Amino acid sequence: AIESVSFGLGLLARLHKGATATYQRRKVNGEAWLPALVTYAGSGRVLLVKGEVPEEEYTLPIGECDIKKEGDDLTIVCWSKCVKLCLKAAMELGKEGIDAEVIDVRTLRPLDEQTIIDSVKKTNRLLIVDEAFSPCGLGAEIAARVADAGFNDLDAPIASPTLSRAVRR
Repeated sequence: AIESVSFGLGLLARLHKGATATYQRRKVNGEAWLPALVTYAGSGRVLLVKGEVPEEEYTLPIGECDIKKEGDDLTIVCWSKCVKLCLKAAMELGKEGIDAEVIDVRTLRPLDEQTIIDSVKKTNRLLIVDEAFSPCGLGAEIAARVADAGFNDLDAPIASPTLSRAVRR
């Protein structure tokens, strides 16, 4: 699956200075990553899966989060397969009167910290959904950066469910 390969690339990017790591949520995104990587980093490799690709040419920005759903009560940060799950959860929360903002990180290195921090300043709460095992996952890094830069904006502890926590239950 592309997500497991992407996680490996994310790990390599953390270990290799100057590397760029991206996570694709949809099959069509892969086609748009290569031109963006070449423009951003000078070269790139994208792992693609079969699927529909739009006929018009397009690229995706490197280093920019994608706000999938605007909200005022809670910031949900996610990537890859978790985006679809988080959008579904945000709709369910909406039925209970909780307006969640969903942010698809898309690129983990460089990480668009500012979009995440700006959202936390608006909502005062952060939920990071990471399919990786903890500790030392990418969610933990995002939590550390938000705690460092936006601690005073938080009204509650940062929540970060991970696969290892789900398996223990």
